[in-house]
Amino acid sequence: MKIITRLVIVLNLYLIHLNIVFALSTSKIREVTTTTTTSGSSLPTSSPSITSFDKINILLARNVQLQPTSSPSDYSAEITCDDPSILPYVQAYVTQDSTLIVSATTDCDVLIRAYTYQKIHIDSVSKLTMTDYSYKGYQLALISMGDANIQISNIGFDLAEFNFFGNGSAKLSGNIGKLTIVSRGKGYVDATNIATPSVTATLTGTGSLQLKSTANMNLSVDGTGNLVWCSPKVQMDVTYDIYKKKNILYQC
Repeated sequence: MKIITRLVIVLNLYLIHLNIVFALSTSKIREVTTTTTTSGSSLPTSSPSITSFDKINILLARNVQLQPTSSPSDYSAEITCDDPSILPYVQAYVTQDSTLIVSATTDCDVLIRAYTYQKIHIDSVSKLTMTDYSYKGYQLALISMGDANIQISNIGFDLAEFNFFGNGSAKLSGNIGKLTIVSRGKGYVDATNIATPSVTATLTGTGSLQLKSTANMNLSVDGTGNLVWCSPKVQMDVTYDIYKKKNILYQC
């Protein structure tokens, strides 16, 4: 009888062990489909099993595209990599505060679909496309490095901060309550189509920065790049020597 009891205990412990291993393994499983590119080649696509989210944080990727959906229950994240062996190491998960975290590589493209994007934080991408609908939220932050191509339109955020360190280009449009732009590279940034009552702009590189404000503007120019600005009916918070610099143009 004692032997049978011990066998039952051992069997139960073994089943518990199997359940734990299965739970850990399934938490890492990603649904993998096949995507056909425009060139006709097929690339594997990872579609992580995630819960709903209204905020995103992209730590690293190549091309990122944000698309809208018509329902809060309709959301997804798809990751396509040139090398399929990378997919098991790509991270995509949702935190307790409903933030989708994605960490891929510079060989991976990310397509995100969601009903709303309340907070967007993107650290390093080669291409970002946000042009499909009106993106509205309370905070948008972007760090652009390398030869990135940034296309952002129809945005409506309370706060937005853009940091450009590379040689890429960016075209921005929409409505922002408070805008901060820092340009330290050689790239081209056009923010003239952003309507905002407050702009803080810093140009320390050799690139080109164009912007417009309708109420308050704070400019800091230490580099040799070109700053083109327009700020009618404005309370200026700039030093007098700004007007003496040849690379700073007032153009409305």
